[in-house]
Amino acid sequence: MASEIKVDTISEKTSANGVTIDGVNIKDSALATAGSVPLSTIDIDGGTDIGAAIVDADLFIIDDGAGGTNRKTTASRLKTYIGGSDPASADGDSLGTASLEWSDLYLADGGQILFGNDQDVLLTHVADTGLTIKTGNSTDDRPVILTLANAELLLTTDEVIGKIQWQAPDEASGTDAILVSAAIQAVAEGAHSASSNATRLEFMTGASEAATAKMKLSSAGDLTVTSGNIVMSTSGKGIDFSATADGTTMSSELLDDYEEGTWTPAMVSGATMTAGTVAGFYTKIGNRVFCNGRYVSSDLNGASGAITLTGLPFTSSSTSNAFGWGAPTYAVGLNITAGHAFTIRVETGGTVCYLALWDVTTGTSNMTAAEWSDDGDMRFGFSYMV
Repeated sequence: MASEIKVDTISEKTSANGVTIDGVNIKDSALATAGSVPLSTIDIDGGTDIGAAIVDADLFIIDDGAGGTNRKTTASRLKTYIGGSDPASADGDSLGTASLEWSDLYLADGGQILFGNDQDVLLTHVADTGLTIKTGNSTDDRPVILTLANAELLLTTDEVIGKIQWQAPDEASGTDAILVSAAIQAVAEGAHSASSNATRLEFMTGASEAATAKMKLSSAGDLTVTSGNIVMSTSGKGIDFSATADGTTMSSELLDDYEEGTWTPAMVSGATMTAGTVAGFYTKIGNRVFCNGRYVSSDLNGASGAITLTGLPFTSSSTSNAFGWGAPTYAVGLNITAGHAFTIRVETGGTVCYLALWDVTTGTSNMTAAEWSDDGDMRFGFSYMV
């Protein structure tokens, strides 16, 4: 038999395990066909590191798994096999397990997570901004749906079903600044059952606090503002009552204004009378202005002719025949005939009104300064269109 054994060094003799040999070179043509060396008989000394990083060209011995045949392979092939993340088939593997979880996931700018066998939902990173969730299906009526699912078996009154919060936890000021600034939460209005899932939405904001509910939308569609006001920031916008029954000549169902304030009445009859006590108040609701107040003169100041009450807070409507009207509720110090009364008429397209005296058989005449007095006193109320 042609055989060759070369031994560089024999370092020592061990007691029961044979001889440890460095640099063994065994050649025997018969071994390749008539015999083998069992891997279990090979003693590899791992006490000394190779002293360098493993590179792609380094060789490893592996069993082929088919009958005990040992083969060599490169580190690069092992790296490809071990590092491969593709499952053997669709839906054929998971990332981590229920007891062996991964810690963190790092994705590059613009990285995506694609869901579904046909990648129909995409979660995409927008660099330095946030995330975008998008459907990959261009078919009509396929909205993006994000569901917050609660796993509770019994939902009772006032339990929070789901919640979205906004917070700046790294804000350097600390204290109030790092509390939850805003939130939207769904709250059970009653115990959920087979016949009821009544739920309200609560809109929460913070001022100097963790966000609390400021507005609530009930399951019946009722909107309740628990703190603050409803602000119409665009002129001409308001509350639309178009769902209500209409009159036969309805022209608008939009309540677009509400205002309260004061104005300064003045009495003019050729000249402006000298005023004593003067007060004027108004409330504007939509296109209607309601005024009330008091005017007390201290001197006629040479006034003569028809009296006008001026200084109205808004110019009256110029619509034909859209006159305003009202009356005094109390008056003293006048020079009118006992039994006569007067009313207030607001003319169109202006800021004045007239005092109409009911003193003639045919109707009224304009009240004049001669029918007033230095100390005339009137308390009044009227309304008009704008």
